[in-house]
Amino acid sequence: MTLNELIAQVLRDKPANITDGTSRATHRRWDSFAHVEIVVQLEEAYAVKFTNSEIETMTSVPEIRTALASKGVAV
Repeated sequence: MTLNELIAQVLRDKPANITDGTSRATHRRWDSFAHVEIVVQLEEAYAVKFTNSEIETMTSVPEIRTALASKGVAV
């Protein structure tokens, strides 16, 4: 599953609608509950663990990519 597919699944949207412009501020379904679910799914899918400060900064697709890259995951 790609990163966009994972985020789309949590947000109940089409993967094609998930772009680098997708964020908590731009997607109506990306609320605090969805944010936690995205983080949980990322940790499971990519076998990583995020700190609370990392989780707080992961509020857009590019920021999620950056956080994953810092863990050695290329997406």
